[in-house]
Amino acid sequence: MPRAFVQGGVRIALILGAVALLVYAFGVRGDFGGTTFATGSGTGVPGLELKINSKTYYNGTYQPALSWTLKNLVPGVDKFWNFGDVKPGDTGTSSISIHIKKNPAWVCLDFVNLTNGENGINEPESHVDSSTTTGELAQGLEFFAWRDDGDNRFEVGEMPLFGTSTQSGLSVLNTKTYALADSGTGPAYADGSTHYVGVYWCAGDLVVDTATARASCNGEVLGNEAQTDSMSVDVMIRAVQSKQNTKFLCTPKEEPKYGSIKLWKRVVGETNPDYSKFSFALDNGTPFAFPSGQNWTILNNVPVGTHTVSELAISGYTTTYGEAPYGNTTIVDSDCELTVTEGNTSYCRVTNTKTTTGDNGQCPAGYTKQVDNYKGGLSWKSDGNYLSVILVGGPAGSTNKDPDGRFKYFSNVSKNQTIARKFHDISHICVKPQTSETTWYKVEQKSIWSSWKKFTS
Repeated sequence: MPRAFVQGGVRIALILGAVALLVYAFGVRGDFGGTTFATGSGTGVPGLELKINSKTYYNGTYQPALSWTLKNLVPGVDKFWNFGDVKPGDTGTSSISIHIKKNPAWVCLDFVNLTNGENGINEPESHVDSSTTTGELAQGLEFFAWRDDGDNRFEVGEMPLFGTSTQSGLSVLNTKTYALADSGTGPAYADGSTHYVGVYWCAGDLVVDTATARASCNGEVLGNEAQTDSMSVDVMIRAVQSKQNTKFLCTPKEEPKYGSIKLWKRVVGETNPDYSKFSFALDNGTPFAFPSGQNWTILNNVPVGTHTVSELAISGYTTTYGEAPYGNTTIVDSDCELTVTEGNTSYCRVTNTKTTTGDNGQCPAGYTKQVDNYKGGLSWKSDGNYLSVILVGGPAGSTNKDPDGRFKYFSNVSKNQTIARKFHDISHICVKPQTSETTWYKVEQKSIWSSWKKFTS
């Protein structure tokens, strides 16, 4: 039987807000910072970008102060619901849209920090409510949520999220977590996708017929014990990259574990290289570059697990990778495959070697190119006896500032003798052979000439 409700001068506050948007992901603030209470720009680095917008209606009237397009949310300021004079039979709906960018993600909807305030007792309430510390509004408000298609209307075929049986706020919003997408409920939200959650509330008895998608609200059951009471709850949306957390579950709340990756670079065959022209990707995500003036960077808050760091192709260089601490182990590969562990740093060194272009690889007249595309650095151990050897290094033309010049000459080089440049690595080696036949011919010719001159004098 409906209970009597004295409406004169009644004030029932429904404050659902103090929105805390938590993004459990790296890269949402441009520095791989793990959590944020706003949506974060997510620009310039790999990672995850989560943005939210909302449309709210109260008794069928659009509420612009409780609605927004994509924006950075401010905890305690941005609220999905905030009504200060709710009466029996009042209703409201909200459509919350969730936008995922940069990587696929698991997404969870959490309700935390529910408060059920008594706020004193007025005369009508005193006849039915003896409590002085705990309110009854959370029990008297009922909620239903579903996976919406974006029109803010529950329709046949749309899947309920909660509130089909138990509906009171005290039950469905009190430290509750609902999986929008996790490893136990279905596929991750794709990069570039938008998803919607609809929420309907009723100050009274809410009845939802999922077969016909009809909902009704009977306010007569909300009695005087809820007068002067208030209710608030924090709404939290969590997003976690799915690639590195394939078994993630929203319940129990599984906080991702993090390590870091140090990435650094060496360029061979080029003086004062421009490191900013090289770019990289973590797990094939959004490309990023080194900070200005640096040949290294540290990627913080990388989820534990296996990750791949790769360099985007750049013409004029070959690439090798090192995967041990400080890159001491170098392998020819297409990427760094790293295992990140909690609280530890994994290392990736990328070495680029300038390849032969333009007139690189040429030798002056009279010289033979003995070695091309040399990879031995500054020194070379001669493989024979040579009248002259040129260790060629550095770029051609005015860009070569090496004091040795582009060609550094060595005379009478013996087999197994080591010769070296001081600055630019050797690109190729030019030689002029010295053989015993050549020496004999010169001596013999000199002897014949001397004899002839003496005979004719």
